[in-house]
Amino acid sequence: MIRSIRPTDLASLLAFLQKGRSNDAKTGRNLGRKERRLFSIGRFFEEWLSLDENRYTWINISRGRIHGLISVRTRPFPTAWQVDSLVLGSAADCNEICLGLLDYVSAVGAEVGIQKVFLRVLRGSPILDVARQAGFLPYKAEMLYWRESLQATLEGPSIAHGVVRPKRSLDELALFQLYSASVPGHVRQAEAMTFDEWKAITKKDLSLPTQQEMVLERDGNVVAWLRVWRGSPANSFDILALPQEQESELALLHHCMGLLDRQRPTYCLLSEYREGLRRALEDNGFLLVGEYSSLVKQLAVRVREPRFVPARI
Repeated sequence: MIRSIRPTDLASLLAFLQKGRSNDAKTGRNLGRKERRLFSIGRFFEEWLSLDENRYTWINISRGRIHGLISVRTRPFPTAWQVDSLVLGSAADCNEICLGLLDYVSAVGAEVGIQKVFLRVLRGSPILDVARQAGFLPYKAEMLYWRESLQATLEGPSIAHGVVRPKRSLDELALFQLYSASVPGHVRQAEAMTFDEWKAITKKDLSLPTQQEMVLERDGNVVAWLRVWRGSPANSFDILALPQEQESELALLHHCMGLLDRQRPTYCLLSEYREGLRRALEDNGFLLVGEYSSLVKQLAVRVREPRFVPARI
């Protein structure tokens, strides 16, 4: 039986999670840090039992024993969910339990108007095949690069014929055009095709560490975009540049290193099609520490058709 989690499930959940369960769903919030304890009183009430309308949690439970847990949160775009917890037992039927949880999320999502559900798992995870059975389709592979500190950073090329400056609100249309020219169509179709969708997925998340955004401008045109997140326990960044701007991408990488705390670890999650940035990271001491598959399921949202009803007299 699959249902929403309740306060009375506290003891059962504790028994379930104390057996060394791991979270098979990976998100941008948990990639750059050690896996937090799956169970804590704070997490139980603040996340899984949360009254926040942007978060939902369900469990597979039978005779008082929990066999699986799944939770989702609303992505920046309000009609999309991200699976951020997927915890399964070790029973022989765990794949069946996983399939049931993913199907349940899809059914509930369609009922409340959700159009897409996203899931990220380790590349090669057995969850990948189960997710495919549930209708999730892989749309991009991602790599996590990590460097313990930025000490002894090599000198990189200078910015040629351009200027790096803070991003302004007037840059958004130019950045959307940069995104459209740099990201493959099948990825944009999954994540953001329209300007409004793109604005939603790139807006600042106030719950994340301090974010700084810079653009590389040349001859009045924005050719590259740098986003930096400084915080504990690790810094992170992302660089997006036009395909023909690999030299500028490398220069922006070294500019980024100058903005970060050199004592802290730094990571970058990038899609496999960004070959130039991958080579630049490896040349500058970043190590590949994880590979992931991102999947999406398009939901058939139920449309309420108009119908005649008796008139009230």
